[in-house]
Amino acid sequence: MTTREVVEKAIERGLIAPRGKTPEASMSAALYVHLKEHPDGRIQREFAPGPKRAVRSSVRWAYRR
Repeated sequence: MTTREVVEKAIERGLIAPRGKTPEASMSAALYVHLKEHPDGRIQREFAPGPKRAVRSSVRWAYRR
């Protein structure tokens, strides 16, 4: 799922109530921090590698079972 899709699903399910102007940026930051703190956790990041960073709009988040 893209960060936008994660935010939309979380709002639909009543898990978050965004108050700021950029809920996608906030969710993206939270996902990256969670991944850094729990590298062996259930959330994983998938992306197309670029020369220095991931290719723009290629980052997807997945939940490992």
